[in-house]
This record gives sequence, C-alpha cells and structure tokens, in this order.
Amino acid sequence: MIQGRAGSDFDSNIQTRTVAPEAANPIRPIDDIIDKLWDDRLRQSDNDSKQMDAASTLCTSCGLCCDGSLFSIAPLVPEDGAVVPPLRSHEDGDERYLSLPCPALDSARCCTVYGNRPRICGAFRCALLDRLDGGKISLQEAMRKVAVARQHKSRTLAVVGQFVDTDGRGMKDIKRSYGNLSSEDRTRDMRSYREGEFLLKAFGHYLKKHFFQ
Repeated sequence: MIQGRAGSDFDSNIQTRTVAPEAANPIRPIDDIIDKLWDDRLRQSDNDSKQMDAASTLCTSCGLCCDGSLFSIAPLVPEDGAVVPPLRSHEDGDERYLSLPCPALDSARCCTVYGNRPRICGAFRCALLDRLDGGKISLQEAMRKVAVARQHKSRTLAVVGQFVDTDGRGMKDIKRSYGNLSSEDRTRDMRSYREGEFLLKAFGHYLKKHFFQ
C-alpha cells in the first residue's frame, strides 16, 4: 500500500515538475563565469595596452628628463654596471651618477641605447606622465603641455645663448653660468640680459608646475 501510493504520487510529480536550466546543465553557470572573467581580462589588457601606447607617445614627444631640462644628473645603482657608450657617468664619493644631458637621446627624442639604459631611466615618471596614466589628463592635453615646454625652452635658449654657451649643457648648468656673468657682460645688452633672466625663471616655474611631483 505504501509503495503503491508513494509510487503514484512520485510519478505524477515527475511529469509536472519543471527542471531549472542550471539543474539540467550545472556546467553552464561555470562557463558563463569563465567567459565573463575572460572578457574582463581582455578588456583590462586592452586598456593597459592603450595606456602604454599613450605613455610611449608622450615620452617620445618630450625627452625633457633626458635632455638636461629637468635634471643635471641621474643616480646609478650597482646593478647598472658600467654604462655603455655614449653614456657618461661620474662618481661623487660612493655614489655614481649618469651625466645629463644624455648623449644617447637622438634628434627624434628616442633612446639609442634603450635595451641597455640604466634602471633609473625606466623607473622615472614625471608628474605629467602620472597624471596621464591616472586619467587626470588626456593625451592631447599632456602633449600640448610638452609642446609649450619645448617652445618655452627654445625661446629661453635663444636669448640666453647670446651671453653663455648652451650647446650640450643642462639647464641647471646654463642658469649657473648666466648668473655668474660679469657686470660688463650683463650691461653689454641689459635689456636682453633681463629678458633671459626672466625666461629662465619662467621656464623653471613651468617645469615645476607640470613635470615635478
């Protein structure tokens, strides 16, 4: 009696019950999760690639960290070993430094010893690059700031170069020589000298505002 009644009810329930798709195919939800994770990974990879491309575009349009505009030296570490030509280094006590401007920077603002560049060259990030990677500034706006900086530098060197040699020298060294000019050299063309003095200060202020942390 019990078996007969239970069997009848059970058969009826089987005929009317709807089986959930997940129960019918328990692997499907796992496949969906994997697909979503893979899509997210591809999307993130695409975003990372775009960020790297943007950073590369900005850096190769700039070169201010290599040409002596921002720094006159860059620290070296023991892992760097001997620097490859045409790089120049010097020692100060127990510390070694790369001399800037870097002669490995070509006219297209690309590094000619990229595969053998010192650690600091790959690790350094200016404030403008950090803002670009952080999404706080567009590539177009960052490029504009670089263009303004380069125009500013050209104008500064054109005026300052009337008084001191600027070829192959960093801005810090140029500024020091300019400040050490004799009274006779300054008064030779006081108006131009004052203009150069102003441009040096203005250029330094612009770099500090947009390229330093």
